[in-house]
Amino acid sequence: MKSNIVYYIYAPRWRDNAAGIRVLHYLCHEINLSGNYAYLIIQNPSKKYEEINKDLKTPILDIKQEKLHRENKFKQIVIYSETVPGNPINGKNIIRYLLNYPGALGGPKFFPQNELIVSYTENIAKSVKSSKFTLFIPAVRSGELKIRSKKVRNLNLVYAGKYRAFIGTPIFNYGEKVKEIYRDGPLKQERSEVLNLLASADKIYCWENSTIATEAILLNTICVFIPNPFLGEIIASKELGPWGYC
Repeated sequence: MKSNIVYYIYAPRWRDNAAGIRVLHYLCHEINLSGNYAYLIIQNPSKKYEEINKDLKTPILDIKQEKLHRENKFKQIVIYSETVPGNPINGKNIIRYLLNYPGALGGPKFFPQNELIVSYTENIAKSVKSSKFTLFIPAVRSGELKIRSKKVRNLNLVYAGKYRAFIGTPIFNYGEKVKEIYRDGPLKQERSEVLNLLASADKIYCWENSTIATEAILLNTICVFIPNPFLGEIIASKELGPWGYC
């Protein structure tokens, strides 16, 4: 028997290269697969882009459906990530899902006492006293990583997607062949190209916490994190282990 609880997950449109966004969509998918009810509310919706991953069970909430939930006395729970200021859809029951260290990506550093705080990993939970639970959902899908590629000697990659947005241009000189993987902008590579680069490189130098590091390691490529003010403690070191990076 299904519960009379419905979850509204406030999330940006689907992006292949944004782990936090993927996790929110996967959360909605998994709640629905479990036989319960979950809907996405898309932040800043746009007809220019696909808003959901069609392989996932992630219905988008509409006014009619929300009215039906109220009429049938469903308990409506809104889930926000740590980057969302306040309570934009005026939910009564709030879960704050911390997918990164609070404030790292420009969102609030503190949250109201009436919100239930859930952390993505143990390292994030350690940094927030009010965190009650940890819920780790892998952002990597192993089916994407079935790539057979020869290593290209001295091909070194750099990834500083959010670093560029929040800090500026990274300065690097890491070998004969260096290629940067871009998260946004006109130089942004297609997902397939990114995965092929990760599979063929010697190393990737990461300037921030990113699932791209996990994908590289699973593709047999060493990840080197570059210490800088934007790089906190490795987010999922306890959940994923210390192997493959330094």
